Amino acid sequence: MRKIVQLLATVVLLLTAVDAFASHYVGADLSYECIGPSRYRIRAQVYRDCRGVSADASLSVNVSSAQCGVSRNITLASIGPPQDITPLCPTANSRCGSNGQYGIEKYTYEGTLDLPPGCGSDWIISWGNCCRNAAITTLSSPDNEGMFIEATLNNTLPTCDNSP
Repeated sequence: MRKIVQLLATVVLLLTAVDAFASHYVGADLSYECIGPSRYRIRAQVYRDCRGVSADASLSVNVSSAQCGVSRNITLASIGPPQDITPLCPTANSRCGSNGQYGIEKYTYEGTLDLPPGCGSDWIISWGNCCRNAAITTLSSPDNEGMFIEATLNNTLPTCDNSP
């Protein structure tokens, strides 16, 4: 009798299962702003499904230059609370704050990068994550695809430069 109850409970759970598309990040941006000679503010903005995997408290960003023989990580700290950026009609609800159909949050991270003065026209600033959000429809098996973003920086210019 006990096995029948367990079997029925399993069948009921399987029949009431709901598709879950929430998983990892849906997108990201990476930029830098010159704040002094060879000193830059690095900013990463990541976008996630409100019901997905929690956002990281900080991001580890790789900074490298083959010309200067440097490869290291810097930590970007989360700044401010996440923003609900769900594009909605005026009468619709985001699932970030209620029971809407979907919802997207933006998290912003910042840190300061000091580079060797005048060294390297080939700096690469990069960040990656293992998985994409499963609800992305423009990729096959997006939750099995990694996400990677990078920005390039030339620290040998006569004027202080920002990313586009």
